[in-house]
Amino acid sequence: MASFPQRIGYHQTCVLPAAILSADPVDDQDASSLQADASSDGICYLRVIDSFHDGTYLVRVAARPDLVRSHGYTVVLTEGQLASALPWNCRTKSRPFALHVASQSLLVPAPVGVSPAPEQEAKAILVG
Repeated sequence: MASFPQRIGYHQTCVLPAAILSADPVDDQDASSLQADASSDGICYLRVIDSFHDGTYLVRVAARPDLVRSHGYTVVLTEGQLASALPWNCRTKSRPFALHVASQSLLVPAPVGVSPAPEQEAKAILVG
């Protein structure tokens, strides 16, 4: 079974269903959520920055691909959570297309040996 870096690679912008991000409020004083802030139309864009070598990855997520580097959120995702991530083609500017790709990725079975974990939501570890 190929790991995320072997399948897609680091620093490649990908699209992923936003449901993988936490919809819980940040805290008692801040009602916003990672899912609301880092996604749009049910999808989020991400880049895997580094591996912790234990099946988890340091990832930047944002609501738009152009915001991943500069205005994204840093989160930790598992190999299972990244199983439905697909590379985003910057030449395809159509959001409906990206939404279709993201929704279709939910229908694709996870690679052998990877257990998708939709019930595990990403939590922001660094807001910024």
